[in-house]
Amino acid sequence: MSSDLFYDPEEDPQELWNSLGVLAVEMEAAAIFTLAAMRGVRAGCLLTVSDTIAAEGVERIEDSSLKDAVDNMMELALETLDALN
Repeated sequence: MSSDLFYDPEEDPQELWNSLGVLAVEMEAAAIFTLAAMRGVRAGCLLTVSDTIAAEGVERIEDSSLKDAVDNMMELALETLDALN
């Protein structure tokens, strides 16, 4: 789910997101996709998951796993940009 809200007005947004099958929540791409749609340009977003949301609460992955995931994401981003040229 991409949203431009920092504070969700729902009383228990985690419960709502779980019931809708939401696997990830982020805020930045909502603005990027909105601006791209307004300007008629293509946009994309790659995300690295750092925290998981479950019934038990939020759990953050280990720093080393996060670093590896970001490195992999950046490699994919560069390969994608190269392929688009």
